[in-house]
Amino acid sequence: MEVSVWSDPALGCRWWFWLIAAVVSAAQGVRGFLLYRDFVLQTNAARLTTTPRGRVLTTLEGFLAYQLPDFLFNFVCSIAGFVALAVICRILPSVEDFSRIELGTGVFFLTLFFVAITGMAGVLPYLLSRGHFPKA
Repeated sequence: MEVSVWSDPALGCRWWFWLIAAVVSAAQGVRGFLLYRDFVLQTNAARLTTTPRGRVLTTLEGFLAYQLPDFLFNFVCSIAGFVALAVICRILPSVEDFSRIELGTGVFFLTLFFVAITGMAGVLPYLLSRGHFPKA
């Protein structure tokens, strides 16, 4: 049985899965927005709130230049985690015998699982931007 992942735009998931994904992703986006704001307050805020020519950014310019991209980056990374989980749940039932799975398919599943867990947990943006997991 061949499974086409993209034949169903909802990837075979129910409406409540995507509602939870939207709510959690929005919360992760707000978290990214607030983390950046706290970062600016704790570091040299003058350097991050002025242009290279020395002009102070307005509140709207600062929001559009720094805080909105952080919100979107965290939101998209979280949604990517939920999409990866949906793809796993869509493809996994078609595997008939796990002992005969090929290496490429196994690596693909592990990568999807890694993206799903880190994306939904809100760690994926940190991992992508800094290249390592957050320190405890």
